[in-house]
Amino acid sequence: MFQSGYVINGMRCFALIFAVFCLFLGPIHAGEESITQVVRVVGTARVQGDNVAGAREQAISNSLMAAVDTVVLNMMSLEKMVENFKAANEIITGHKDAFVEHYKVLAETRYGITYRVMVQATVSVENLRKRFSDAGIRLIKGALPGVLILISELNLDDPSPRYWWGDDSTYFKAAVETAIAEVLESNGFAVIDPGVKERTSEIQPDNNRPDISDQGAMALGKQFGADVVVVGQSKVERTENVMGANTRSFSASIAARAIRTESGEEITSTDRSATTVSTNEHEGTQEALIKAGSLAGEDLFTKITEIWKKGPEGPAMVSIEVAGTSNLGNFVLFRNILNGIAGVSRIQMKELRADSSTIMVDYSGSTKTLADSLMVKAYDTFSINISEVSEDHLRIELVPK
Repeated sequence: MFQSGYVINGMRCFALIFAVFCLFLGPIHAGEESITQVVRVVGTARVQGDNVAGAREQAISNSLMAAVDTVVLNMMSLEKMVENFKAANEIITGHKDAFVEHYKVLAETRYGITYRVMVQATVSVENLRKRFSDAGIRLIKGALPGVLILISELNLDDPSPRYWWGDDSTYFKAAVETAIAEVLESNGFAVIDPGVKERTSEIQPDNNRPDISDQGAMALGKQFGADVVVVGQSKVERTENVMGANTRSFSASIAARAIRTESGEEITSTDRSATTVSTNEHEGTQEALIKAGSLAGEDLFTKITEIWKKGPEGPAMVSIEVAGTSNLGNFVLFRNILNGIAGVSRIQMKELRADSSTIMVDYSGSTKTLADSLMVKAYDTFSINISEVSEDHLRIELVPK
């Protein structure tokens, strides 16, 4: 990977610098199941005598190695690269064909005894991750979040969807949950197994259902210590396609969203489906569910990783107009409760009038999430009436009991 034999004015490192300088096209899907990255790099080789064709071939080969190097450097932190420099060389050097799916030469020229080419290469992220994972090296920059998965499953002939977070004492884990967890875990995520960790409190009756609310998911996520909760529903159906007397196809689908536990912010979503053919109904449905779950897992891995590398966005300023503040005790209690809501980092008094006040709040999350969080709080001496929710404004009335 990072050894000599790559000649750009005698220095392969210059090629890497130029490769990073060139336009980088982030993760794309080449087909539904393949995750790739496209990079444009320059490769150079020395012309030996009159062998221009040989120099061109070597320049292309060097550029493809630079493309693989560039993707690895983008996926791995500097500290991790230094730590695993020797092992990374052994994985990649001489094996570029295992990672480059296809390429095309965009431009080429001879300059004296040097032949230069600009190449656009499509590099398989999946193959890189697998080879590095097999070697015990994780290709991720920064710490990844702990994830709790809450996905219900509706199987053939089931009267209703099944899910693990209900009151039923029988623990159930959906096939798609297992498939998603395997993909995330193999790529460095800490996936929480609810079957081996006891809940600290009972789930609220309103959330004892397959389509658990964001608030209920957040509550469970906090109980289990998760940074992100993946919430969704899956189902499998028989299709109309049949072959002979015993063979038919089965279609599974999953729709899920990822929620940041601390703020309730939806950070990404996925919608995947898969179809299988089998003579055995149970095996066919399970295979379809697992295949759909694996596709969803890969999609979530790519999206959540990209978001997590960027870090959470800074808090937004929300204006809260509060009516009914003539009762100072109620207003003080309201401010104390507001200050204790996850995602609230600062409260400032903007305007104070006889029976209404305006306060400014720094909040990491949507205004609707903040309103929902206020609605589920218990207020001893008053209740609240939220009459307006906009992108950066709430209007709330404190109603004495």
